Amino acid sequence: MKAAHLFYLLCCLAAWPACLTEAETWSIEDITAPAYYYVWNLDACLAPNGTVRAAIDRQDWLRYATNGSGSWSVTGDMTSIDGNVSIAVDSSGFVHVASYRWVTLNDQSLVYATNSSGVWVYTVIPTPGAWYQSVSLALDSADHVYIAYCEADNAFPPITERLYYVTNATGAWVSHLIASGGTTSIGRFCSLAIDSNDALHVSYCRSDEGRLYYSTNASGAWAWETVNASPADYAKDT
Repeated sequence: MKAAHLFYLLCCLAAWPACLTEAETWSIEDITAPAYYYVWNLDACLAPNGTVRAAIDRQDWLRYATNGSGSWSVTGDMTSIDGNVSIAVDSSGFVHVASYRWVTLNDQSLVYATNSSGVWVYTVIPTPGAWYQSVSLALDSADHVYIAYCEADNAFPPITERLYYVTNATGAWVSHLIASGGTTSIGRFCSLAIDSNDALHVSYCRSDEGRLYYSTNASGAWAWETVNASPADYAKDT
């Protein structure tokens, strides 16, 4: 039987007993000590050898954690970020992380980090977005990077939101609009996966009415469908 790995934020001591409902079968470890290192966002995945890799937004700074040596190690502050993080490990065991950086409302950028050269390298990816709501990273069968992201205008709150993906599959970063039925309020809380045929699959929320959607290019062209028909079932994350 395969083991499950769950990362979570413990927000208050009152929640602790609920986290331990299955304590007899779950091993619980704190990897962000000391306690004052507040964690805003995190994501984790498994390396080919089964060890864990995690990207952590620690008070608007990117950190990286792994138990690859047998015990947990956490890097210091690596680069500034301001949003959710997404991590993947390629077939050689190298790590790829996506996030975004907020300077001002009109000055934001996607940030991509990798240690594939043996040291951590950070790249600001040029994209058409003004304001980024969420990002999700996945790798294809050749270890090319794909990052889905929600781009919004610079109004607050945003009036227009669109779903894109950017990839370095051709050697340079290129952005593509993901067709989603023509609406201008989609893409928030996006989550990207790539199948064995290198087709893209994206789930996301339509923010103007709360429904959960799914888009794919598995047929060669983008197709989309509604996952939950009732707007009362508001999608908070995907």
